[in-house]
Amino acid sequence: MIKGVQADQVKVQFQPRTLTVAFPLPKSEDADFCMEIPLFDTIVPSESTFKVKPVKLEFHLKKATGIKWPSLRAEAAAVAQPLVEMAKVTSAGPASADSQAARKPLRGPQDWDQLAKEVDEEEKTEQPEGDAALNRLFQQIYSDASEDTKRAMLKSFQESNGTVLSTNWDEVSKGKVEMKPPDDVEYKKFDS
Repeated sequence: MIKGVQADQVKVQFQPRTLTVAFPLPKSEDADFCMEIPLFDTIVPSESTFKVKPVKLEFHLKKATGIKWPSLRAEAAAVAQPLVEMAKVTSAGPASADSQAARKPLRGPQDWDQLAKEVDEEEKTEQPEGDAALNRLFQQIYSDASEDTKRAMLKSFQESNGTVLSTNWDEVSKGKVEMKPPDDVEYKKFDS
């Protein structure tokens, strides 16, 4: 979880037993972040991906085998190396052992519960626009709805081919929901 990281500045290296992440810290001119995580088991580097989101970095690791991992890290004692000179992080991997002296701690232990609360609060204050706002509204209606309302929403949307979205189960349960395209649209059945 981290806010404001620029996607073009993130360097990620997937290796069969290691994940390495490096980027300059937002709002800091001289502090950079570098973390090398020894993985519990082998991954497929070519099929592993990452995404930079507004408040976090998201990693999708493809396991080489189908076994369940008890933890992400190979060992509980594996400790992140918080800061390193970005210039020393090359495409070949993290800084060399010679640069260990250049590392300095970023701050004390992270309160992950507090960070999660901050992320939730920021997501609530962000006001999406257009389709994203409409999508978020429907997600909120659905997540706060009763079982009958959820059932009505799913049935009406599916049976009407996406042209009707009803929350009234009493009405929807009586029969098939007819398709109601917008006034300026004509429905044509697809012929194969």
